[in-house]
Amino acid sequence: MVMRTASLLCLLLALGTALLPLPVPAHADDNDFNPGAATPNEILAQARRCADRNDYAIAIQLIDRYLRIPGVDRPALAEGVFLRAKIAQKIDEPTAALVWYRRYLSEFPDQIDAPRAMFQSGELYKQLGAYDRAREAFYKTLSFAINKASSLEKDDFSSSLRLSQAATWELAETEYLDSNWDRADELYERFKKQNPSLEKLIQTSNYRQADIAFQLHKTPEAIAKYETALSIAPFHPFAAESWLRLVTLYGQTKDKDKQSAALQSFIWLVNTLEKDDQLYWQRRCADQLLAEYKDHLIDQESLLETILKNKENPAWAKMLDFYLSLLDRQASDPASNLPRPSVAANDNWNKWLGDFRTRLGKIIQQIEVMRNTDTTSVSGGADSAAGTK
Repeated sequence: MVMRTASLLCLLLALGTALLPLPVPAHADDNDFNPGAATPNEILAQARRCADRNDYAIAIQLIDRYLRIPGVDRPALAEGVFLRAKIAQKIDEPTAALVWYRRYLSEFPDQIDAPRAMFQSGELYKQLGAYDRAREAFYKTLSFAINKASSLEKDDFSSSLRLSQAATWELAETEYLDSNWDRADELYERFKKQNPSLEKLIQTSNYRQADIAFQLHKTPEAIAKYETALSIAPFHPFAAESWLRLVTLYGQTKDKDKQSAALQSFIWLVNTLEKDDQLYWQRRCADQLLAEYKDHLIDQESLLETILKNKENPAWAKMLDFYLSLLDRQASDPASNLPRPSVAANDNWNKWLGDFRTRLGKIIQQIEVMRNTDTTSVSGGADSAAGTK
């Protein structure tokens, strides 16, 4: 199995670093630190300091040295293993981090960080797409939080509550990513009811539940939920995707006015908040229009006119060029199948469409010239070679 192989490799690499010599201290305040003369507690403390300032390579070597010291008690060893796992996670080595968290849970299941190790294991499994393992880890985290809550001190209880909230959220996210729509919807709803003060996550839940209704083809419900989510959090990271989904949904319900307004809101949001990803969203928009209207091109007139109105941003005209080229490939007779604008937009539309046809014709001519030149060159070269021979 690929994941097991990667995990074994990361473990071997991690163990291999223990054989390397410790480098010269990288910071002035390390000059008095001598790993050879330091106590185990001092080595672990220095490893923590290095990790806090992102000197991960030095921290790893210190931890590996620390874990080989004989006589260190179990809680202290557990702390070293947990720190090593956290560092692997921070430097984006998920399989290595899983090896260390699993070691912690195997050797120190009774230690204080065991619930967090279980939760972080779930996060890593989710990151790697192992949703069954992630689901199992989050349920175990929840089970611990519930079973231990009554016996914990106030500070520990607060920490356990936060862990329980995080595990509930991540369970919903795992089910969503695994396309278990009904179960995900149930968990998001439960999360909102149990955690009314977590405003940002509740906003995200609203968007997720709208998308679930969309995935289940519940059109009226999806429209209502997207509209609610956008009214509560109009600048949420999921807002652009939601406006694009509403373009589709309003089209399905034949509400042309709302469909054009949704497309205009989508364009405004992309121009305002998604500038760095503008090309991505334009391509998404073009692909969506093509998929939905390739068999009834005339129905998208108002949408193309809406895009055409964004004259202050030439990038959308380029997007229309790209989109029309896609239509040309789809339509057997582009002259008759390309959609036509309303009377009000006719002049601008025809000028733009004519310019597009002209540019497209020139490109085709250039391609033909290049083809003929290449053919002549190859033929001439062959004839010349034959004559020489």
